[in-house]
Amino acid sequence: MKQENGAAVVLAAGSSQRFGTDKRMANVDGQPMFVSSLKPYLAERLPVYVTLRPDDPVREVLPNGVQVIEAPDARFGMGHSLATAAETLSDESWILIGLADMPWIRKETIAQIVACIRTLNNAIVRPTYRGQSGHPVGFTASFLEELKQLTGDVGARDVVNRNRDKVVDLPVRDEAILRDVDTPKQLQV
Repeated sequence: MKQENGAAVVLAAGSSQRFGTDKRMANVDGQPMFVSSLKPYLAERLPVYVTLRPDDPVREVLPNGVQVIEAPDARFGMGHSLATAAETLSDESWILIGLADMPWIRKETIAQIVACIRTLNNAIVRPTYRGQSGHPVGFTASFLEELKQLTGDVGARDVVNRNRDKVVDLPVRDEAILRDVDTPKQLQV
């Protein structure tokens, strides 16, 4: 059964402590990194959401069409942002969870993951490159309740680990699914 209604959520409520400054605003190809990270999702013409802390100044540079999910407990870790996003998007058939510090993912990769998740009912779709799993990860609605329970800074890894039999590893030709940015040095290509 084809699952049409889904959404992408890009987690952007972190504090960038390892980077030293607000890495979301670091220059990647002439624009803030987090704007570059949103582009492949927008190209797929999905509803695109971004988690942000309340009163986050990044709102000023959001591309048109991106909706904000306020994550007031984001300071306690990524799990809290994910739980808030899962609650907000609980009517979707699937959600695709991406990260704001992965600016080089190709739009073709997003299209490939979305095409796969739309055909599944009870699955987690995880892209892989040369055997290594990366992001973004797709979750069908059957996992939203588990995602709503997340806390701390673990992210969705625990949900994936508890449901290994439901994970669909999707090989892609995009090493960028493995490349997040934690330090300024990693921006040097």
